[in-house]
Amino acid sequence: MNLNKALYIVLAVGVVASSLLFAAGLLTKLAQPSSELSNLFLATAITILLLTPLAGVTTALIAFLANCEKANAALAAIVLLIMATSAYIGAALHPLA
Repeated sequence: MNLNKALYIVLAVGVVASSLLFAAGLLTKLAQPSSELSNLFLATAITILLLTPLAGVTTALIAFLANCEKANAALAAIVLLIMATSAYIGAALHPLA
């Protein structure tokens, strides 16, 4: 598996999808300021933008495992663990209302 190509696709799709949703949300907000649809577009764009690095690290982990690169796979797993731990701590300290 070509790691560079896989990471390029994952990161590019995340950034493009997020950008398109941001644009749709802003245009919808300009056209109808009280629209809930614009809030949905913007929230989805932010969520995709935040999850893109997670998808990149997960893709790298899968590629490293497929290529039997144990040391790199271990590092990617550690990064995923750190990301999961920080998300858990953030959710515990700032629960949604």
